[in-house]
Amino acid sequence: MFFVKNKIIIFTILFFTPLLSQIPVPYSKIDPVLQSTWENSFPIMYSKIIKKDLIGKGIIMTREGKRLIYLYTFLIAFPKFDIQNGELKIEQQDFKKLEVKLYYDPSKKENAYWIDLGEIVEFYDKSKIVRYIK
Repeated sequence: MFFVKNKIIIFTILFFTPLLSQIPVPYSKIDPVLQSTWENSFPIMYSKIIKKDLIGKGIIMTREGKRLIYLYTFLIAFPKFDIQNGELKIEQQDFKKLEVKLYYDPSKKENAYWIDLGEIVEFYDKSKIVRYIK
């Protein structure tokens, strides 16, 4: 009987450990991830995050082939800038609002996070949406 209980415990640990390691970061703790991914992707930093979770349903879990990908949505304030006399001038008072999608692929070891700008087209193709995570 003791041997059977040990087998069940070992099986449970081996089965659930990969699933638990793929739990995405909640919206409340995603700001540093967005900031570091943005800095690696774009030369000019955004000013502030205006809104998180644009759809209001939480993190979107989508399926790309056999992989599960998590999608975070943001509305950010991006400063308007101008080049005058060869120098970059950033306007601190006037902002442009941009929709930003932050993707997380737990199956990737390197560059698991990446950013895409623009409309959330994944929301229109509901066949790829697996579920929403609050």
